[in-house]
Order: sequence, then structure tokens, then C-alpha cells
Amino acid sequence: MLDWQNKKWIKVIAVIVIASFLSYDVAWATEFSPVSLSTNSINKSSLSSLYQSNRSEEDEEIELSFRSQLIPTKKYQERSGFLRMEAMKNEMKRRKDEIRKHREIEANRVKKNITDYNINKGLYLNAVEKAKEEQSITEQVMKARGATMGLAADAGGFSYSLNKDGSRVNYKNGLPSSIENESLIDPLGNVSIKHTYNMQYNENKLLISYEAEITDPFGNTTTVKWYGATYTGDSEYYANSNTNANKNITSYTEEITDSLGNTVTTEFKDAIYDGKLPQSYSRVITDSFGNITNEVFSGITYNGQNVSTYNLTTEDAFGNINTTNRLSTSYNDEGLVTGYNDIVTDPNGNTSTVSWEAQYNEFEQIIGSTEVEIDSLGNTITTQQHSLEYDAYNRLTSYKLDQVDEAGVITTQEVENTLDEYGRVTGSRTTYTDGAGVQTIEYQTNMYNTRRQVVSSTVTRIKQTGLETI
Repeated sequence: MLDWQNKKWIKVIAVIVIASFLSYDVAWATEFSPVSLSTNSINKSSLSSLYQSNRSEEDEEIELSFRSQLIPTKKYQERSGFLRMEAMKNEMKRRKDEIRKHREIEANRVKKNITDYNINKGLYLNAVEKAKEEQSITEQVMKARGATMGLAADAGGFSYSLNKDGSRVNYKNGLPSSIENESLIDPLGNVSIKHTYNMQYNENKLLISYEAEITDPFGNTTTVKWYGATYTGDSEYYANSNTNANKNITSYTEEITDSLGNTVTTEFKDAIYDGKLPQSYSRVITDSFGNITNEVFSGITYNGQNVSTYNLTTEDAFGNINTTNRLSTSYNDEGLVTGYNDIVTDPNGNTSTVSWEAQYNEFEQIIGSTEVEIDSLGNTITTQQHSLEYDAYNRLTSYKLDQVDEAGVITTQEVENTLDEYGRVTGSRTTYTDGAGVQTIEYQTNMYNTRRQVVSSTVTRIKQTGLETI
């Protein structure tokens, strides 16, 4: 039998083993919080060799506390395959912010189209409406767009008519060749003057090109070039909404150049009709910087003459693809869009649903709107726009936004803008109020180049903590 009582080295080993298990028990009881041990409790060289034998390539991310094991303290969630709660929250927030960013881009684009249509429909019309307008231009000028004061003709086949509004329609070989001094009057009574000239026709007397100049109340002149029009084979020049015959445009190109020399080109193409109404078409839009956006509309349905539903695929200049599935659209008696329901998918495949409703005043101006968005994570954001004010030229100058998030927290914005004669925001005052009622007031001044780009900007923020200038 081993004489352990007379062997001191055996006693030393036994004491070390007992001490190790006692330390483990203490660590277990304290949920492996660091345990303070005296330097005499454990042989330092033993700890050193244990540490070196278990050291990995991520040794800077491992700390050693005597818990009978090495405790990894960094990147644990990545190695284990699980995310800590805080990391999960951060990841969800990142995804939510990314979804909202793409959604805001799409929402702003859609809202701009609606606003442009409703406010400036007398000057420019969106694709389907534009096509309908061009189809009827010959008919409209034939009727002289008002009461005719007189008609003159000469032996060379030229004639003209004068109208009570001061406009003059010139004809060549029985077809309108130009329209002078046509008045475009908005709901507030502001008058823009349009001159249309160089009107060309194909062998079937269908309009295929024209040029125009539009001068707004500020004296800014916008030029329009419309050309390359093609029609369905059954199109007749005399057709209108009251005839069985059709006059359906399948393609055209339009160049609009503003008073600062910036040109936006829109190519309308591949239109397919059912009767007199387009069922699908494409648009290629090139902005003044050469950026190209492709839009494909399909599955268009109507309620009477108004578009009700459609599918839209948009690809921007960077190759990002968004899809919009319009489920329904409502209108008022004046044909203005009062609401819609969309399903929107961003380039990452995240899908959100959006419902939008608006109210108008007697001048066809939006005075309030409500948008409810449910993102792909199931979060609901409600945004109300109200207290909209316009200047004498029908331009939006101020509004208020109230936003309610999933938790019921309300944040608000109050925006007041100063516009120049080109409609650019040269100064603004924005008051932000967060969910805790803390206000921040931001003043901003902008200077632009002729490309409508901001070349310099000064921002001053007044916070409760003090003044900040950027």
C-alpha cells in the first residue's frame, strides 16, 4: 500500500486538486463571475501553461478568469451562431431603416408625380394623360378652343382663325400648323402663355411632331419638343371619344427644357391598347445629368376613364429595381387622385403596404393627406400632412407633418419654405419635435447653380442645449 501519509508531494497534489474543485464550486455558485484568488492558491506556472495550450488566433478577444475554463467575451454570438438580444435589436433596426430609406425614395417619387399632375396639369400631363392629350390636339385646335372671331384664307392653302382668348390657330392644307398665344390658366387665375409651332403629320393626317414654348407668370420660358409619334394601325385622324374609330399613340419622345437650360427627355413606347385605353407601356426618362430611369407599366385597369390598378417596375440609374402593385385608386369629381393602396417591394425584396388619402380645396390644391405604411417587419407608421399653404402662384410653401410610430410615439415637423422665381427653395425654417416634446429649430439657406444643384448651404440649429451652426 502506498504510504501517502509520509509522502509530502502526494499531500501537495491532493491539496491542489481539492482547491481547484472548491474554486469551481464557488465560480458555479456566482454564475462564473470573476473569482479573486490569492497568488499562493495556484501555481502560476501551471496557469501559464494552461493558458498557452488553449490560446487561439483570437487571443486578444479572450480573457482568462479562473472559472475552470476560458470564457470568450467577444464575438461570442458570431461563433455560436446566435445573436445576443442587443445585436438582434441593432440588426432589426438596420433592416428597418434600410426598408424605410428605399420606401421613402419611392414614396417621394410617387407623391411628386401626383403633386405635379394636380398642381401643374395645365402645363404638363403624365404619360397616359399626355398620350390622350396628344391624340385630341388636332380635334381641339379644329374647334379653335373657343369661339372663333374670324377666319381668313389665301390661295396658297394657308388659313387661320382668331379666338376670343387672343389665340390664333394657323392651318396649312386644312391641318393646324401652329397655335399662337394660347392661354393656360390655373385654378388661381395665373396665366401662362403657350406657343405651339412646326406641327407635322404623317400620311394619315396624324400628328407626329411639334415644338412649343410656355412662358409662366414669372417670365420663365420652358421649351417642349415632341416627336417620333407612332400610332396603332387602326388609328384615324378624325377619331375622338365619341367615335368608334381609334386614335392610339404607341410611342413618342418628348424633350422638356426649363428656363435654365436643363433638359429632361421622356421616351414613351410599347403602348398596347384595349379599345381607346392603354393596357401597358414603357417610359425611359433621362434627366439633365444623363441619369436614366426605366419604368414599365402593365396590367392597367380603369374605372371609366380613370386608371384604377396597375403594376409598375422601376429601375433607376444605379440598377436598383423597385416594384409597385397599385391595388386601387380613388378620384374626386374633378378627376383628382384622392387615395390609393399600394404594395411596394424594394431592391432587397422587402415588401411594404402603403395607403394614402388626400383632401383638396376649391383650387384643386392638396390641403391634407394621411399615409399608413406597414413595413416588411410588420411595423406601422402613420404620417399626416396638414396645414398646407400655397403662394399666389400655386406653389407649396409650408406644411406640417405628424408621424406616429409602432409604439405610439409622435414626432412632428413644421416646414416653412422661401422659393425663388424658379421654384427652388432658397430658405427654410423647420421645427422638429421629438417624442419627448424636445424641440429643435433649423434654419437653412441655399444657393444654386444653373443645374438646380445646391452649391452652398448654411444650416443653423437651435437646440435646448445651445446654438449650432453647420
